[in-house]
Amino acid sequence: MGRADAVILVIDPSSTRTGYAILSDDGRLIEHGLLKPRRAKDEPHARIDTMVAELLAFRDEHAGIDCVVVEDTDGKVARRLGGIGAGMAIYGMAVRAFRDAARQIWGADAVNMVQARVWTAGRHKSSRAAAIGLTAAGDTGLDAADAVGLGLWWIAHREPVGADLRRPSPKR
Repeated sequence: MGRADAVILVIDPSSTRTGYAILSDDGRLIEHGLLKPRRAKDEPHARIDTMVAELLAFRDEHAGIDCVVVEDTDGKVARRLGGIGAGMAIYGMAVRAFRDAARQIWGADAVNMVQARVWTAGRHKSSRAAAIGLTAAGDTGLDAADAVGLGLWWIAHREPVGADLRRPSPKR
């Protein structure tokens, strides 16, 4: 990824709306927004399938994507949903669907998984969005802002393509 013109796609998956950001390797924001299901009342798998289909369009619209970063599951969602249960399983389904689609489109070596607790350092979503000074129209859940924040974190840490950050790395 040493090229100055490398392009990074960042995905903050969910079964209700998925934030995304496209950044250059130097941290310049190219695009950000939300992938939304056709109907919010659809079953979770149908909502996820609709949003993954939108992700497939990125392949054609943004042919220069070199690296994909996907926020991975961890305990934060389980705590927010009141414990492990159906909500966590649905969230996990969304993460897997986006991860698998990205691997299919850009190749397994280009896809990087990062757990939320690794990059957020425990900061609340609203404070993370305020720190980057970004909101997208309709981004009430701050999902697009989180995708941008994760992308900026990724660039700052310059982890190699294909890294799997499921646990915080030791301080260097």
